[in-house]
Amino acid sequence: MLGCALEKWQPGIGDPTILGWVTVLIYAVTAVLTCVIVVLAPFPDESHQRERIFWFGLFMILCALGINKQLDLQTLVTAVGRCLADAQGWYEDRKAVQVEFILSLVACACGLMLWFFWLLRGTWRRSTVPMLGLGLLIGFVLVRATSFQNIDTGFGQTSLSMWGKLWFELSGPFLIMVMGVILLKKRL
Repeated sequence: MLGCALEKWQPGIGDPTILGWVTVLIYAVTAVLTCVIVVLAPFPDESHQRERIFWFGLFMILCALGINKQLDLQTLVTAVGRCLADAQGWYEDRKAVQVEFILSLVACACGLMLWFFWLLRGTWRRSTVPMLGLGLLIGFVLVRATSFQNIDTGFGQTSLSMWGKLWFELSGPFLIMVMGVILLKKRL
């Protein structure tokens, strides 16, 4: 199976453009900031541990998205799925499996958001902005997952489309970064 998938996907830089590397840099800087917040942010005693868990979760998500931005791992997952469908003889019926996969992804995303809402109860003054940033990140991931090709044609091939995709992808990390800086300034 892996041999089949590696014929369709090759490890390498997924987006070697300047904007691709800038995006990875923004994910990395935001991830480092979230890690610093886990250690240094002055959370109240009653929510300290819960808020640290949330910010560490953001750290993990941002690291995964930054790595994926350049390794293009969703293409590997797609290749494995195609190879599996072909090997098991259900390639012609793959649409139903794709729909189930997307619905599972949406359910996991909703479950994660609900868990974070519960985890952050009573902290909304500090948590609303980074939760909105996480919601935008999840929205971007879901749009990309449901339509790897259609998002590109939906935005068109103009420079506006390039900036539209970039804005959609980076608005979440920017919101997380803004609140992270505010939290760290309170510590100083």
